[in-house]
Amino acid sequence: MTRAQRYLLALCCLFISIQVAQAQLPETAYSGYLNRGRLGFVPKHEKLQQAGLVTKQQPALAQPLVNTLDAPVPPPAVTDPIGKAANNPFAKPISALVAESGSIAAADYIEPLPHQPLSPVAQFDSAASSCQCDSCSAPSFASGCSSCSGCASRCGVPVPCSSHSPCYRPRYWISGEFLLWWTRGANPPALVTTSPGGTDQDLAGVLGEAETTTIFGDDNIHDGPRNGGRFTFGTWLTPQRSTGLEVRYTSIETDTEEFDAGQEFDVLGRPFFNTQLTENDARLINFDALVSGDLSIQATSDFDALEITMLRCIGNQPGISNFLFGYRRMSLDESIRIDESTTSLAAPTLNAATVLFDQFTVENTFDGGQIGVHYVTQLNNPCWTFDFLGKASLGNTRSRVRIEGERTTTIGTDVSTVEGGLLALSSNIGSSAESEFSAVFEIGMNLRRSFQNGLHLKFGYTFIHWGDVARAVDQIDTTINPTQIPPDTLAGPARPRLDFQRGSFWAQGLNLGLEYQF
Repeated sequence: MTRAQRYLLALCCLFISIQVAQAQLPETAYSGYLNRGRLGFVPKHEKLQQAGLVTKQQPALAQPLVNTLDAPVPPPAVTDPIGKAANNPFAKPISALVAESGSIAAADYIEPLPHQPLSPVAQFDSAASSCQCDSCSAPSFASGCSSCSGCASRCGVPVPCSSHSPCYRPRYWISGEFLLWWTRGANPPALVTTSPGGTDQDLAGVLGEAETTTIFGDDNIHDGPRNGGRFTFGTWLTPQRSTGLEVRYTSIETDTEEFDAGQEFDVLGRPFFNTQLTENDARLINFDALVSGDLSIQATSDFDALEITMLRCIGNQPGISNFLFGYRRMSLDESIRIDESTTSLAAPTLNAATVLFDQFTVENTFDGGQIGVHYVTQLNNPCWTFDFLGKASLGNTRSRVRIEGERTTTIGTDVSTVEGGLLALSSNIGSSAESEFSAVFEIGMNLRRSFQNGLHLKFGYTFIHWGDVARAVDQIDTTINPTQIPPDTLAGPARPRLDFQRGSFWAQGLNLGLEYQF
């Protein structure tokens, strides 16, 4: 199972656990009404009083004394077929209760369907019960609509454009975004060179010579545009929409750089610094009447991130501000592999075939705590909003480097395989890991267009900076002691070696996606 599949499975499990937890709560614990001091059933007439649709009847200050002996006896209660009293107010339709209250006429009140909750006009502010929210010309933030400022939303996401009531607040949101991102390139050393035909053997492919040209390396790789995706799921955990939970997964496609060279080059070499000669040298892959062969290089880079964040409202003037705190995990995995195949054209190794490879693999994982702020403001048009996101994460970056090399030589019918290639030899082959305290910073901006059906179209930009990471190409040491090239044994300094080089990494780009609130 790939890393992306594991993260998606974790997101599904989290969503299911949230649904189960909410199903165990009483409806009134998260409904749109203020049921203070009560969990469970609330009579309809109290819901109407809380919503401001029914004026609570006040008892008279004084009642005249009545001779109960002369008072007419009230008729007995008539019981309906299921045992409820016909004159029981709880058995009457809501429209009849509204008419009896005298606040509005029964004809002006539309009986809601059983599965439709009443509009939560007093969800956030008791003063809002006297507001006629539907009279607002457009949805707005707090104090944005003079006729019913108390009804506007206080925290979290902005009010949807043209919703039935500015007090409407969706409980969940889910979004998917397409990413077009760039990452900081990696700069490998010069790995493949060429020279014009007829160049002297001692100078062919050697760095520093006037006629030597580098055809792979000494230039950035993994710096082109890459597609990706970002998926977000969030929910408010409190009826007031002041505390929420959000899970986000970001991934960009694996970038692969490939290079192949062979007989099209009269001279093809792999440059290195020779510690025995204390000067630049080259291993020849193609050279007239000496050796014939080909070479291929493949370099990959893979990046993804997972965030679990709590949201807490910290202000609503003039826009909405949320404080963020949670957990972030990021991964950067890279590798570079060099394969070569040669056949000797000269004695004493005539027709001897050699196949070898060098491979450098790096896995970086960041785990740490995260804090940040999310600010949302409404533009002049009520259907458009702009939000800014800033985050900082502190934690541990664990980097593991694995170096492998192998050489297979075939002479006639004899085949031998030994450890070690050219840049991966006994002095640096193996696996090593280090941990560093590091920081991750992220900023993001989004322009959002809201629609009536709960859909939101958003377009924005994101920048992420990650310090103290290891890149695969930076672990290549091109200084070689040729005495340890198989089948010989080391004599002199142990080179190449692993120095565990580290640097910074960034990813940035554009995002375009849809968000659905419900």
